[in-house]
Parts: sequence; C-alpha cells; structure tokens
Amino acid sequence: MIMLKRLLIGCIILQATCCWLFSIERMEQNLKFENEAGWTWHINPAPFAPGDTTVTAGMVMRMDELKGDRLLLTFAYSEKSGKDIVRLRPVAFDDSGRRFEFKAFGGASDEGVKLSGFVLDLKEFPLERIKSIGIEKLTKDGLRTILAPASFRKLKEAGVDALPFPQLGERYDFELTSIDGMEIRSKELRGKVVLLDFWAKYCGPCMKKMPKLKETYQRLNKRGFEVIGLNHDSTLEKAKDTIAKNELPWPNVFAPFDNGQRELWFTASGTDTLPRLLLIDREGILRAEVSPDNLDAEIEKLVDKP
Repeated sequence: MIMLKRLLIGCIILQATCCWLFSIERMEQNLKFENEAGWTWHINPAPFAPGDTTVTAGMVMRMDELKGDRLLLTFAYSEKSGKDIVRLRPVAFDDSGRRFEFKAFGGASDEGVKLSGFVLDLKEFPLERIKSIGIEKLTKDGLRTILAPASFRKLKEAGVDALPFPQLGERYDFELTSIDGMEIRSKELRGKVVLLDFWAKYCGPCMKKMPKLKETYQRLNKRGFEVIGLNHDSTLEKAKDTIAKNELPWPNVFAPFDNGQRELWFTASGTDTLPRLLLIDREGILRAEVSPDNLDAEIEKLVDKP
C-alpha cells in the first residue's frame, strides 16, 4: 500500500513537472519572433523604453520620444563589424506579436563609424503598446539569394521591367524600356562596353559627374562605348526635364515610382545608394562597380581591351 502511494505521488509529481516544462516551452515559443524571408535578427526583440541606452552586438543604441508623436531610435556601429550587413531595420512588437517597422530617418558615416536614425509614428503604434524592439539585418548573402530574386519576380509578375541582382564576373542579362519607348536588351549590346548609370537629379555626385561622362561618351561612342541611364527622380516629368536640360545623349530608363515597386526595384538590383555605376564588357560580363572618381579610367581600360 505504501509503495502504491509512493508510485502515485511520483506520477503526480512527474505529470506536474511535464506540464511545467511544457508551459516554459510554450513561453519560449511565444518569445520567438519570426523574420521575413532573407532577414535575421541582429539584436533579438527585448523591452526597450525612451531614454534607454544600451550596448550590444557591437552596436550602441538609444531611444528618445520626439515631439509630434514620434519615437526616434538611433544606433552607431563600426563599418568593420557591419561589413556583411546590407541593411538594418528596427521593428517594434506589441504583446500579441504584431510587428511595426520603423522608417529611416537619416544617417551618416565618419572615420569608420556608421550612425543611423529610424522613427516610429506613435499615432499608428502608441508607446504603451510597445512591448519589445529588435533590430533585423539583411546580409549580402540573404539579399543575393533570397530577397533580390523574390523582388525581381514580383516586379515581372506586375509587368514592370526590372534589373536582376548583378554578380561581378558573370554575364548580366536584362531587358528594359527607355523613357522614349525604346526596347533595351543586353543581348543586343554584345560587342560593346556598357555603363549602367543609376542616377537622380537630387543626387549631387550623380549630377557632378555628368559633364565628364558626356565628354567620355562623345569620345568613345564610336569605339563601342554605350551608356544606359537609370533615373530615380520622383516623377517622370522631372526626369524628362533633367535629361533635356543636361542634353544627355544616351537612353534613360525611369525606375517605377510607386512606393512599393520602387522599393522592390532597389531590392531586386541590390541598390542602396546613388550614384551607382556598373561596367559591362563586350562579352556582356559585369566587370566592375566603380566610383565616379575612377569611372573614366575603368571605361578606357575596357574599351582598349582587345
């Protein structure tokens, strides 16, 4: 009888322990926040309040409540520690796990340190609803293998011309339509050195390089040098006006301005900043992504190559 009682008590204790462990497991599962495809956590979601400053994962973060019902999250990190990171984005969660993404609010880089700011509209997501905040990261590999191809497919399904993700040393195939309605096919450009110029009027370095690029084009066009402009202004009218005033002699493509499609366009082509300059050789292989300062020399190098 005593042995039976001990066995019964043991079973009750074991059952209680299993229930407790199951509850802990459920709690841990509830604390796991899912990422979108291609993204991972750089800093896992955790409670974070205005006025808090923390140092973690090689990053210094601070959060402040601004006038006008906005929440500002700023963080700084070394370029060396973030060399494999393409993008970072803070995400706030409520107690049900619903996510709200912060919007970019400027940034700067100085002496190897990057500073970024993001804001959250507290009218859409009141402060008292925020239970945790995390920082998601998109790595080069995640962008190249997952996010960029998915964005490219979405654009093509919507009937929008797009550039695929470029890979140095590989053939770069694309089909685009210029602002004037001209069809541009990479296969028809074989035998020529091609520059893809990602630009916009609001981009100072983009416009600064234009006079020199026009000179280079006029000098080397007969030797097989072509330029395809990829304009990123806010309206098609502004793009046409800028092209006309600057008398740009090469075809230009207007990146879709619909907010969702413009974001997909940037992601599909792996473009984060302007200007962006991609050089393709006569065989259609992407050979270089260059800065405006080195552009002329790199063009000459490919044009002179037998």
